Amino acid sequence: MKHFSYLSEDIYTYENLVELKRILEFDGFGVSKIIEEDQCIQYSINREKCIRLSDLVYFISFKLVRIHLGQLLVLLKSLAEKVKQLQQANIEHHYLDCNRIWLKFNDQEQVFKIYYETQNYTIHFTGYQCPNYEDFDEQNLSMKSSQKILIIIKYIIDNYFDKVILQENKNVVKKNIIDQLYYGIHNKDLDKLINEIDKIYQRIINLIKIDKSYLLMNMLNLQNTKDMKGKYTMRMTQKKL
Repeated sequence: MKHFSYLSEDIYTYENLVELKRILEFDGFGVSKIIEEDQCIQYSINREKCIRLSDLVYFISFKLVRIHLGQLLVLLKSLAEKVKQLQQANIEHHYLDCNRIWLKFNDQEQVFKIYYETQNYTIHFTGYQCPNYEDFDEQNLSMKSSQKILIIIKYIIDNYFDKVILQENKNVVKKNIIDQLYYGIHNKDLDKLINEIDKIYQRIINLIKIDKSYLLMNMLNLQNTKDMKGKYTMRMTQKKL
């Protein structure tokens, strides 16, 4: 992200070199270097262009980054779609977690702002064949990415929904939108989840359009007035908000 002008390096072990090379062709990220004698892969990552998902949710939790509901939904959908892409390519990630998920911005000047703005980024995974040595509880835990991504999405909703910027009442949004996604999420098919997010997102876009139209009508007070020649003209006066 903007002002994060440094490189970071992540190193992961691997099990199958042939499969790893196939994964890199599909999901190449940063500058990667395979060190065969140590059976590991090293990623050099430009932090001006990328942000780790765990860092993003940390920034959100301490209100260092502000995120809107629409942006949150797009993020959740992007995560689910990434795993779907892996499935279609017959690639599995058994050790997925928030530290191994990255957002790569198409424009490194982009930042999350107070006002709503579409963020253009792609999702990338690292550490495909490497057990989670950072977390003792998950060190030997192998789980399909289609299951783990649902746990990650649930974790994001559980911990960061209260930090999302909303114009509507939070309880109303939670009941009408978030609970719909949340209910039975552990057993949801990814296609169903993506479809639900699409429908909810479209509802939000439609509401935004309605709000803009309502705002415009309140800003422009149309009045019929009579000019000096006795003709009626339309006058627009701008109201202060």
